[in-house]
Amino acid sequence: VFAASGRADLIAIHDGARPFLTGKLLSGTIGAAREHGAAAPATPVTGTVKLVRGGTVVHTVDRDGLYEIQTPQVFKAEIIKAALTAALRKSFEATDDCAAVEAIGFPVHTVRGDCCNIKITTGEDLALAEAIAAVLDAKHI
Repeated sequence: VFAASGRADLIAIHDGARPFLTGKLLSGTIGAAREHGAAAPATPVTGTVKLVRGGTVVHTVDRDGLYEIQTPQVFKAEIIKAALTAALRKSFEATDDCAAVEAIGFPVHTVRGDCCNIKITTGEDLALAEAIAAVLDAKHI
């Protein structure tokens, strides 16, 4: 279930597991959503990516054009409401809100993501987050 003010022009959805969101990233994503209707930060995939099945490499994936999508994901209100309503009706399980918007045929614009805007899901991520926090604290940001 989702809810938003009927007066909202834009809706920003942010993953609480990403604690290092900057004002610059948020404002840039909002600006792109105002212009394009839907926007999300993205960083290019830099590592080698392999498709693996049963513990065996099937092939190396061409990383040209591959990006990791971050949050906040920002949408014009009518777009995200329509996308999430359609996803619920079709029992479509999206891995993020952009996927629901893509599923109704609306393009999502990307902006340059931030390498510090990490998602904390594992113990290793938590250790990295603590290191980032220490650096940011040392810089008094």
